[in-house]
Amino acid sequence: MAAQKAVTARRASADEIRPFVRRAERFCTTSETLEQLLLAGECWLVEEGGHAVAGWSQQWQGSNLHVLVYGGQADIDLSLVLNACLEAQRPASASFQTRRPGLIRKGIEQGYRVVGHLPRGVIMKKEF
Repeated sequence: MAAQKAVTARRASADEIRPFVRRAERFCTTSETLEQLLLAGECWLVEEGGHAVAGWSQQWQGSNLHVLVYGGQADIDLSLVLNACLEAQRPASASFQTRRPGLIRKGIEQGYRVVGHLPRGVIMKKEF
């Protein structure tokens, strides 16, 4: 059995996460550009076994922590990693927007619910 690689997250620059979140551009739910989403929030990088595998930009909206953009590729379930990283920051709630059916399903499995509909997607939110 292979040893499990350590997964960590840290604050990062927009340049560090851009290659990962660029993959999410094709699923955009707003008219904002990728650059606007990166600059509007705090950027975070996920590393697995010391190698960068994902990144996201988040923005505090009162006591709600909203994910502006998230993307990556790894052997682990990155939606679970993101949920744990958001919860560790102790917000009252967390939210994100998506139009991906698989991500909506995973969100619901992790306690998120659809709280709004957009022309191109839904708003998901979880209370902690």
